Amino acid sequence: MVLLAATLTIGLSAAAGLAYTRWASRGGEAPGAFAAVTAVGASLGISFAVLGLVWALVKWMAPPPGWFEPTYAGMAAAGALMGATIFLTVRVILAELAPTLLRWSLRTANDNERTWREALTTTCLGLLGMTATMTLVFVIGHAVSPYGLALWLFPFFVALFPLYETFLLPWVQYARAPTLKTARLSELQDWICDLRARRNIPKFRIRVQNGRFENAFAIGGLGTHLIVVGKGLVDGMSPAHLRAVVAHEIAHVARRDVPRLLLPLVVVGGTLHAISVVKVSHPLFATHEVWGIASGTILAGLFAGVFMMLLPGFFMRRMEFGADRLAAEMLGDGELLAQALERLSEITGQRLDEWSWSHPPLQARIEALRLSPA
Repeated sequence: MVLLAATLTIGLSAAAGLAYTRWASRGGEAPGAFAAVTAVGASLGISFAVLGLVWALVKWMAPPPGWFEPTYAGMAAAGALMGATIFLTVRVILAELAPTLLRWSLRTANDNERTWREALTTTCLGLLGMTATMTLVFVIGHAVSPYGLALWLFPFFVALFPLYETFLLPWVQYARAPTLKTARLSELQDWICDLRARRNIPKFRIRVQNGRFENAFAIGGLGTHLIVVGKGLVDGMSPAHLRAVVAHEIAHVARRDVPRLLLPLVVVGGTLHAISVVKVSHPLFATHEVWGIASGTILAGLFAGVFMMLLPGFFMRRMEFGADRLAAEMLGDGELLAQALERLSEITGQRLDEWSWSHPPLQARIEALRLSPA
């Protein structure tokens, strides 16, 4: 009851904070520092309140002592449960719910807008992938447990999920998305054909997201890369600026930036995650109590978010500048890409000085392009 009361108190206080920042941002006015800090705290407060309710529900529905048996079937069930918990904790609540509440309270635009169908497909396939990954992790961990390797191997297997999201999931999501030809972007297609004839670029395909997505991204694959261009970007940019944005994504492919992220993701992130699991989560699991298992699972998920998402973001920010330089060389002029980034800021509502975990501010990229033209 104490936990439930504390969770409800945090949730109601955070809801009031969100309502205040929503009111302070009325009329398109930029909120002050106090309102912005309040919005961040309130968004996280709501998220942690939801986590508290989930934890309370798990504790209330806890099975009787002795329910778990360390067999292959039992380990598979435990892995599936942990996979679902980690996905809901890190991806749905912290990575989706909290930013959505923050944007709502500050009335800021979302440059990663997806259709409901796309969001539902992504969430369902992500949940399925994480559940399957953790099931595999626990079964293999049980097989090697006599050798004391299970705990240390666990975080490295967790890295399979980002690989699944990067190398497999987008191919399923955009398998039926329009091509440049069907989207009637023949001018862009001709430029890409000419670029391929002049440069040795790894194989890639381009798909146009049939929604309101106002950006573009490149991901890896088995022998072929995939570039996705948002329909909102196509509608909001001139052909020349669109070509510049696509050139940036092609530069990521040419530099093989996505495969290069595997080393920090698996080796560095996996090692740090292994230490956190062994030193923090494992003692909680060792209590064999529902509260300990639930707490250890949530902490393992949070550590996974930090070391498997935030840490690679450091390397991704550095890669953005390199991709900009190569794109400027492909275009023959860095000014065109600089203008395209300014236009991107206009159509998405993203401030030029806005910072993110995976990208440097647009202003920093624009200044670098104009100081070092191709």
